[in-house]
Amino acid sequence: MSSVLYNPTDKLDEEFQETFPGMYLGKAIDIKPGAKIELDDKAARHLLNNFASRGLISLVYGDDGEKEEKKIKTALDRNRTFKIKQINDYNEKNEARKHQGLPYLWPHKQVKAYAKEFGAKLIESYKIDDAQLQKSKELEDENIKLKVQMAEMNGKLEKLMEMVSGKISAENVPEPEVKPEQVEESVKKKENILNVRDGPKK
Repeated sequence: MSSVLYNPTDKLDEEFQETFPGMYLGKAIDIKPGAKIELDDKAARHLLNNFASRGLISLVYGDDGEKEEKKIKTALDRNRTFKIKQINDYNEKNEARKHQGLPYLWPHKQVKAYAKEFGAKLIESYKIDDAQLQKSKELEDENIKLKVQMAEMNGKLEKLMEMVSGKISAENVPEPEVKPEQVEESVKKKENILNVRDGPKK
């Protein structure tokens, strides 16, 4: 025996349609929006157990017109309930983590899509938009430039201090001490030089 499975999320706006990524006996069975696929009963039941809450339905002979529309409406109601529950579960977990002082969980892309579909706000860590990221990068670059300039100025200042320190040291070198006997000896030498030049005194 076989069954026909139908993914009715094609009735939603294209942005919010869903593909159901099924698997049975190691074989991938992706059911895209609007797809109707025929599977054996065991495979069909397996996939329904996994995706009925998200809107997957089984069609039997005679399910056409009003009967099919009724099944589709019920399926889309389940899809809506599932999505809202995912949003609420995510927010409740992050609210609890907030009170426990734990970091927030990042939302799965599906949860983000669900929140967008219903205009719901997700409790998540602060997110910087592109403009803020650009501004932050500019400030970081400017900070790096200032650090380089400060390093260059400090280097020049150190060299200047070394030069000034060397000049002051040279100016503060004490004059050599002149002893009396050295002066007397110097005078005698000068007199001897004069005597030799002018000859002996009469």
